[in-house]
Amino acid sequence: MKNLSQIPESELIIVKYKEGMTEVIEAGEIASCIAYNEGYNLEFFTAVKDTVQINERELITRLTEMLGNDQYEDWEDDMYYELIDERETKEFVEAFNRAADERATYRMGEAIDPEN
Repeated sequence: MKNLSQIPESELIIVKYKEGMTEVIEAGEIASCIAYNEGYNLEFFTAVKDTVQINERELITRLTEMLGNDQYEDWEDDMYYELIDERETKEFVEAFNRAADERATYRMGEAIDPEN
């Protein structure tokens, strides 16, 4: 269990409410969160960033597997080798990963002791 005093105020944490609902807040907001929810049993956890990321190979493979059922026998392989080194493929993967990073979700990490 981590002590609250060990966590920078701007670090994201997860508040778990009694009803099972969760919320992501900054560590510096814990005191006001406790005051606002006085009488409720709150739990606090470190927030672990969970970001989807892809690479060129995974992108092409998944797309061709989804779309290649009605195509000729070697269509998936042909498409893979046609697209793998294209500048546009690399640019799309970079754009996708940037967007996914900006829209990351968080999962509960280590429990936090708000008293210390």
